[in-house]
Amino acid sequence: VVQRIHQKVGIRSVRVDGYTLKVNNIPIRLHGVCLSEIDPRHGRALTYKERRQQLQMMKAAGINFIRTAHYPFSPDFYDLCDEMGFYICDEVPFGYGDHNLSDDTYIPQLIARAHSTISRDKNHPSVIIWSIGNENPYTSVVEKVIQYVKQADPSRPRGLPQRGSDYLRYQGKQTAYVDIYMPHYLDVTSLDKSLQKTDKPLILT
Repeated sequence: VVQRIHQKVGIRSVRVDGYTLKVNNIPIRLHGVCLSEIDPRHGRALTYKERRQQLQMMKAAGINFIRTAHYPFSPDFYDLCDEMGFYICDEVPFGYGDHNLSDDTYIPQLIARAHSTISRDKNHPSVIIWSIGNENPYTSVVEKVIQYVKQADPSRPRGLPQRGSDYLRYQGKQTAYVDIYMPHYLDVTSLDKSLQKTDKPLILT
């Protein structure tokens, strides 16, 4: 035996049905936060106890959904979320790529990041959405990463967190591989106009 891993797993279905996100065929309502883990004493090196305490406080506040902004978290985090009943939007880490995301030479590195994230976290039932990067323009390079994630794990929907201006520019132009719209910083007027035109669920991330 070279390597042995013990991991609790869960079996459930996740799908987008029109404007509705369903888990085990039941519509769910998300009360969420974007989380960047940090502690005033230990910085980003949280202990298991501190991580559990933070999640317990979020649970007590009625939060049931966490986006891992802007990178995958420690494996302990996902084990705790499985145990405590959170939903997770797990982020493939690349952000603010801007003009570099029109350069095909970056595709292998971005696919490698997606592969690592999915391979490690795919057995966690708490992970219900893959989010592809953070605040990037919608380019052919980003589309290749989205297509890879769809191929690697077709069982979960995919979202693309974008600056509000980029989201409005590309709304309706994103392919069917994008299942959930994820704009940032939209004012109420822009959000209302967007909702009138959208044909998919929208989560403000």
